Amino acid sequence: MFRRLVTTLTLVSAVLVPTVPASADPPQPDTKVRTDAGYVRGYATEDHLVFKGVPYAAPPTGDRRFRAPQPVQPWSAVRDATEPASKCAQTTRWEGSVGSEDCLYLNIHVPTKNRRPLPVVVYWHGGGFGGGDSALYDPRPYSGGGNVIVVTANYRLGALGFLGHREMSDPWAGNFGIADQVAALRWVRRNIAAFGGDPDNVTTAGESAGAFSVCAQVAAPAARGLFDRAISESGPCGTDLLSRAEAGRRADSAATELDCADTDDVMDCLRALPAEDLSRLRWKQVTLTENLTNLPFMPVAGTPALPAQPQTAVETGIGSRVPMLLGTNRDEMRTVILDRLRSGQGHVTAEEYEQFIRARYGGHADRVLAAYPLADYASPDLALATLMTDDGRGVGPCPNLDFAEVASRYSPVFVYEFSEPTGAVFQGFPEGAAHGAHTTYFFNSYHPSQEPSPTTELGDTLISQWSHFARVGHPGAGWAPYRSDGVAREFTASDVRPVDVASRHRCDLWADVLQNAK
Repeated sequence: MFRRLVTTLTLVSAVLVPTVPASADPPQPDTKVRTDAGYVRGYATEDHLVFKGVPYAAPPTGDRRFRAPQPVQPWSAVRDATEPASKCAQTTRWEGSVGSEDCLYLNIHVPTKNRRPLPVVVYWHGGGFGGGDSALYDPRPYSGGGNVIVVTANYRLGALGFLGHREMSDPWAGNFGIADQVAALRWVRRNIAAFGGDPDNVTTAGESAGAFSVCAQVAAPAARGLFDRAISESGPCGTDLLSRAEAGRRADSAATELDCADTDDVMDCLRALPAEDLSRLRWKQVTLTENLTNLPFMPVAGTPALPAQPQTAVETGIGSRVPMLLGTNRDEMRTVILDRLRSGQGHVTAEEYEQFIRARYGGHADRVLAAYPLADYASPDLALATLMTDDGRGVGPCPNLDFAEVASRYSPVFVYEFSEPTGAVFQGFPEGAAHGAHTTYFFNSYHPSQEPSPTTELGDTLISQWSHFARVGHPGAGWAPYRSDGVAREFTASDVRPVDVASRHRCDLWADVLQNAK
């Protein structure tokens, strides 16, 4: 998510002939491209061609709810592609129930000042698999600065995207949101050449839930061959996704809550409900937590669509073995403390800190307390945030290194840690390099209340190296592939250098504690 937002058929040949006006604001719709379903007309800015609200699958409504996405119905007239489509149905604390089931659309930003074909980055938004909107991402700093086409796409969220009930016969049950993403990647392979992109050079990328989506795509046999590289930002592929058994228990509970469990046909009942009823299910849990699987709905492993967890899928070869760029932020879990403070729960006390550790680690609690004594930190808030980041079962670097250890045996893997603090302080608590802190270096926001992100040398460096990776499979600038030594490339405003992330975050300690706690 943006840290400053209030919350990621047969090919039909086509020719793209852009006309770029001298004045880019406001842009005028003056471009037309033929896709395999019909023509779309976007608009030109000073340095980009932009296409918004392009359908990649049929609306998953009515009988198509809780089924894999179906092909788009072709259209005859030129389709307007100058305005974004609806976000997917969701419920948030700020907006209530918003969005629509008719949401399977994507947006394309094409830089115009360079030769084609261009590498393609398909970027998935974050939001805990329960919220988010691809249309809010303005990737022109990324696409223009990196000379890559950036595609952003919506996918089904919450129960509509990730409910896995035993009455569902579709092999994508529990993973309809991932099925949407696979359909979008197929659309890109078929159509992106018409927009000036290289269909044989596609990178799937995302942040937070978008990054865990990338992990799920890596694990999905149906996604093999649809992307050539992968970027996971703050979504370690070494962190397990939801198990099929637990997803089934949650689906049974959801059917009961929705008064569908005792009906003659559970699926007919669920399909007849208003989308808002499904999007409201446990929406208050859609936030970064100390355990990823605390999220109410998320991808489900051990299913026909995702037979194994991402790390196992790569190790056994049922997943995709492609070059990967993956990393986390130094202070990921400070976001949990910030959410606590913003919700009025107050600062963590010394007593609460010890209670949390004893409840979470049981017989290993004294060892954890000795490794993270309160005397070493300015506040219990900072101590707890540091401990949760290092534990890694929410979002943290240690599972990232575990995955890199396996994946690097088969393809080049490049590991980073983003450590530049935002400078923001809330109720005396410094945000640091928290979850999502890096995104404004790549993206502006189309949200009307947001100012553009400032251009910085750090942003230029990140965009240059990420886009170089998308272009050729390595980020350049002397960045060596991971060598099983716990070392990653650290990015700050003052320096870019190797750092021993495993030691910094006590990964050996946590490997022992968590293994023995099972």
